[in-house]
Amino acid sequence: MNNNRFNLTVIQFVLYCIIGYVMYEYLTWGKMLLFFTILLGIQTITRIKAITYGMDVAKIMMYVKENVDENNVDKIDDIFKEMKDTISGSDKKNWN
Repeated sequence: MNNNRFNLTVIQFVLYCIIGYVMYEYLTWGKMLLFFTILLGIQTITRIKAITYGMDVAKIMMYVKENVDENNVDKIDDIFKEMKDTISGSDKKNWN
């Protein structure tokens, strides 16, 4: 298992152990539990945001794939302009 997700999990575990050890030296168990709960909440929110951003990127890529064929690559500039307009909120009907 030598992939990036596993490596990040190991690094995260080591960091949590270091943080836990330092906190153990200076804080009580109640304060440590509160701090780890806050860290877990922040991490959960961050992961949820990353997943939703990834879903948005996938939606954009599928939209580009559906609207650009191999013979009409020049249309990509128009699609990016349409995406920019959509992000700014001026044209939401095509993305629902």
